Amino acid sequence: MLDVEDEQCSSDADCVGLFGRSYICSDDQICMEPDDGSEDGGSGTLPPEWECSQDPPRMIVSVPSRAITLRIAATDYIDLMSPPGVIGRACNPTDVQCMRPRIENVMPGDDGYLEFEGLPHGWLGFIELNAPGYMQTVLYTNRAYTVDSMPEGTSMITRDTAASIAQGGGEAFDEQNGIVLLAIYDCEGNPAEGITLLQDDASTDERAFYFEGSLPDRDRTSSVVSRLLTPSGNPLAVAGFSQIKQGYVTLLLKHEATGIEVGKMGVQVRPLAMTIAEFHAGY
Repeated sequence: MLDVEDEQCSSDADCVGLFGRSYICSDDQICMEPDDGSEDGGSGTLPPEWECSQDPPRMIVSVPSRAITLRIAATDYIDLMSPPGVIGRACNPTDVQCMRPRIENVMPGDDGYLEFEGLPHGWLGFIELNAPGYMQTVLYTNRAYTVDSMPEGTSMITRDTAASIAQGGGEAFDEQNGIVLLAIYDCEGNPAEGITLLQDDASTDERAFYFEGSLPDRDRTSSVVSRLLTPSGNPLAVAGFSQIKQGYVTLLLKHEATGIEVGKMGVQVRPLAMTIAEFHAGY
């Protein structure tokens, strides 16, 4: 039985952490299941830019005769400059410890980009980035690569910077946990505001943070677009968690205005590492 005498929540994310995905936060700040028996808790009608999320995932057929190149500009979270000594490798999706990298020892060229050439068409693996003094960064996407691509917002962060940000937000920094950031794109490929991020695990009560500018904000309840997270100033909508235990986590995305689930994505989490993932609706 739910305790309805006191305030239990300030957002749906609080209720998911307490009671599971079927609960929402009411106007009285009480966790409850929607009256209509659904998990939406909203109008039930998604805007056009999210309609694809209710269809079966788009199929991508790989073309063995084609290859693609990823160009990645790894930058320091503080000064947006390339970390000295950064090196990368491309790992197949099932090689979770990257024991047999597909491509390794990739370093920035004269233009500052790390180029991963010769990846197979339809590749859906991950990239590892390492630099002296920095937490490892691991890059994921839920949309297979079919053309030459340049992922945005590939940041690297030192242990001291991560600890300082946590302290500034009144939180402890636990080196046994990992950080996860998710860049969210709608069906039209645009950075998506108004999306609430949850962990699909009733055992956690950590609330997501959202970047409105260049710093994480836990007072927000959904994503917003920022132009302060990349050297180019290109827009991104980024949400994340800072205290995820080592292992695998499924991230659940809900459209805040309607309460409708618009996707989920699984990623690997490593201790004292930062996982950055791109979520594209419809894949």
